[in-house]
Amino acid sequence: MSWLLIVLLYFSTAWPLAQKLHLQQQDLFAHGTDDPNAAASMLELSQKMAETVQELVNQLRNIALTEKLAC
Repeated sequence: MSWLLIVLLYFSTAWPLAQKLHLQQQDLFAHGTDDPNAAASMLELSQKMAETVQELVNQLRNIALTEKLAC
């Protein structure tokens, strides 16, 4: 959860994606394993998380370049 606070404090424009990723993570943790299709639906949730992570990384990279934070 601390990474979420860092994004909020220092990169507030990336907050919506960070929050989206957090909610996706919570959905994955709460996902039941009793359903016969549990593995497939968990993989689908994981794929959505990976897409969100890529969006978040791209946005943070753009922020870093814009703010001259990148080395």
